[in-house]
This record gives sequence, C-alpha cells and structure tokens, in this order.
Amino acid sequence: MNLLAIDPGLANTGLVLFEGRRVARALTVRSKAGATCPQFGPCVTRVEHMAAEIAEATAEWPRADVLACESYKDIPGHLRAAKNRWTTPLTVGLLVPVLRSLTDSGEIVWQDPETVMTAYAQAMRLWALGQHGICPGDEVLRNEHLRSAAAHGLHYLAMQKTRR
Repeated sequence: MNLLAIDPGLANTGLVLFEGRRVARALTVRSKAGATCPQFGPCVTRVEHMAAEIAEATAEWPRADVLACESYKDIPGHLRAAKNRWTTPLTVGLLVPVLRSLTDSGEIVWQDPETVMTAYAQAMRLWALGQHGICPGDEVLRNEHLRSAAAHGLHYLAMQKTRR
C-alpha cells in the first residue's frame, strides 16, 4: 500500500510517501515569503503557488492509495494562533484539490494533530536529535514538517493494523 502523509502549513508543507511502512520519498514545499501577519489575498497567492509546486514535484511519484493529513484544531486562547487562526484552515482547504489528485481514491483521512503528536512524541524527539531507524527510510526526515507528516503516516498505519 502507498500512503501519502501530509503536514500542511502556510509557510511549509511536508509530504512523506510510504510504501508499506518504509519512507519512500519525502518533500518539503516552501511557500514564497510573505508578511509576518498575513492578509487574505497574499495567503491565497502563497497557497496557490504551493499547490502548483506540490503538483509539479510529485508528478513522477507513485499514486497513493490513501492520504493521511493533519487536521486543524482551533485553540482560541493560544497566543501564537490568536491573530491568524484562519490561515491553517484556508491553507488546507486550498490544498485539498491538489492533494486529492495524488491518489486514485481521493480519500483523505484527517487526523487530530494533538492525538498523533502525543502518540509519536518519542519518535519526533529522536528524529529531531538526528536518530533514525524508527521506520525504514526515515533518514530523509530532516525537518519538523517531514517528521510531523511521517508521524501522521505511522499513526495511520498503526490504526489500520489495530482494525484488522
């Protein structure tokens, strides 16, 4: 089974393609720089650029059977998120068409970021320290976005295993 795991973000989006439990490919797509406090129009432009980059960069990748994608959890009191809480839902919404095009089924499994990051906190720490071997091929997980996407992929695979 091919699984594409995604950590969407306005500045950077991480994509990790799993073939079984092995990390086969990894890609970080960076948006064009913008203002520190984004406005709606420039954000749309940034995400459109990112969607085009994703489509181009993954054109030769094998198609995924399913996508596992970090969802959004609104935290109104969170200081960092307070001003720009709308940017993540906008980013995810605008990326959905290009993400669906990477799979024949079009299936996206949305995963709660808190649940996944809690379950994979130890793996995230080890990866951040440059340690590998948590899953085959994980040496390509060189930044937070790729590690987060990989955690979503591993979580999806673990959930599938427990359902059998």
